[in-house]
Amino acid sequence: MLLITSPGESMELLYLVPVAGLCLLGGGFIYLLRSRKRIGLHPVVRELLNQAIDQRSIMLVEFTGLDTAGGRFFGPCVKFDEHTLLIDVSLPKALPAWTNRTVSVNFDINYKGISSYYQYMSQLRELPRLAGGYGMLLDTPAEILSNQKRSFVRVAPLKEVTFGIGIWPLDPAQERPSDPAALGVAQLSYRLDHPEQMSLLNVSAAGLCLELRHPQGEQPPIDLQPGDRLLCLLMLRSQEGERTLPFWLDCTVVNRAEKGTRPDIVVGLNFNAWAAPRQGKAVDWFTVGEDGAVGPLAAWVLQQQLAQLA
Repeated sequence: MLLITSPGESMELLYLVPVAGLCLLGGGFIYLLRSRKRIGLHPVVRELLNQAIDQRSIMLVEFTGLDTAGGRFFGPCVKFDEHTLLIDVSLPKALPAWTNRTVSVNFDINYKGISSYYQYMSQLRELPRLAGGYGMLLDTPAEILSNQKRSFVRVAPLKEVTFGIGIWPLDPAQERPSDPAALGVAQLSYRLDHPEQMSLLNVSAAGLCLELRHPQGEQPPIDLQPGDRLLCLLMLRSQEGERTLPFWLDCTVVNRAEKGTRPDIVVGLNFNAWAAPRQGKAVDWFTVGEDGAVGPLAAWVLQQQLAQLA
């Protein structure tokens, strides 16, 4: 159909067509901006979560509601996208009543031996079934904030400053031994020249993180789980490098995660008490302070951090 217009109407159409086009373009541009805002992920958030996955950082998930307060779960973030992230907390069963609850998540990542701590708030959406139990599927956070949740410096010590580590399981009610030699050979051990069974990933005045290794297809010598109690002997090099510093540590396992395909196990330990050797094989035990710190170990950790920054 041929549309016939007057000269005046033609001029009006000439003005209206570009205006209409600009409106359409503007509307499309606004739609694209809104779409990008809706599905985009801030580069800083993406980088922090990628670092957490690469370093197998253990995330602490805490419920914040009054009826679920006190619920604390640990596990690594295994994947994320613009909408959700998955934390493998290895729950033995799924509890649908937890879904749509608000949680606070804390984690740390390491850079050149120095740990930085972060926190974000999220919503629990699902409890998907994973290989080792049930995980937590959360909303991916729009922002992640710096958070000094821990009170103490945590350092990844250089290999040559850790002479040895020994691990003995303890019963929950077992008294701390005044002569640890009576416990016999350690069930897990590490020596600087034989690091096959374990390695020290990081240590602070209040706890440490160990990676436990075992050959493909074999069961680990100790199946450590959160809540287990251990006696740990930590043999460290003095700052001057002239002597060995032994620390006997009564510890509790606070988190556990599988790493790699073998799989190796990463466990986090908190200190309950510590002992200093006296003459002979006997030791004197001291409970940790209200802050959970082992004072002499705090000094050693700080020295290590300063040495690595030098």
